Amino acid sequence: NIIVTLDIKPEDSGTCTGVQTAILNFPGAKVTYEIKVPLTGEKVQFKFANNADANPYFHPGEFDPKTMKIVEHLDHVGHGESVQYTGGAMGVSTMVFSKEG
Repeated sequence: NIIVTLDIKPEDSGTCTGVQTAILNFPGAKVTYEIKVPLTGEKVQFKFANNADANPYFHPGEFDPKTMKIVEHLDHVGHGESVQYTGGAMGVSTMVFSKEG
């Protein structure tokens, strides 16, 4: 089994801009994303944005408050407003996260 974790961190500044930090940990890598989540109460779509990369990119993501699951679509990569299908990263097309405990 491969263990992958996604840690969501609140804003450090104490202000409420809606920008959160998501840290994706998997064997051999750690990626820090910035995610901006609109607060609608319904299923929320957002971008896992890797702005620290030399060529900043994002993967589309979503959160469903009914199932309490976060989905990251690794099979799509975006730059600016353009999103392309890539087939996935390292053989993984979608990751689904749910809270433990």
